[in-house]
Amino acid sequence: MDLEVKADGRLHVPELTLTTDQVDELINHLATARNLMRPEVPAELYCNDELLAGVVYQDEPSVECWLTKDDSVALALRHQGVGWCVFRMPPRHASSIAALLAHTAAQAPDHEGLTGQLGDGDRPQH
Repeated sequence: MDLEVKADGRLHVPELTLTTDQVDELINHLATARNLMRPEVPAELYCNDELLAGVVYQDEPSVECWLTKDDSVALALRHQGVGWCVFRMPPRHASSIAALLAHTAAQAPDHEGLTGQLGDGDRPQH
């Protein structure tokens, strides 16, 4: 597929030119469609110690989190190409993620401990 980003920021697919809003809508529709397709997205990130093909990386993503009205924890990660992905989970799952992140970060050579909170802490409840 030949894709080209025009000088004005629009995405051009042969016979189709999209605005950023239309690309965002397309990404959402594609994600919804992919969710219905089989085989499903693999549950594991690695296969035979190899990272799965098609994994999208983002260095230092923006991160926000807040409590929802039903006391779930919402974790939002921003990818520069995909946009914001928000994951809702029970507090016990969020605690497990926090422990895993803290354990993994503690192994890094430049680890200096937690210096602040992620997100602004003042998010409205959703």
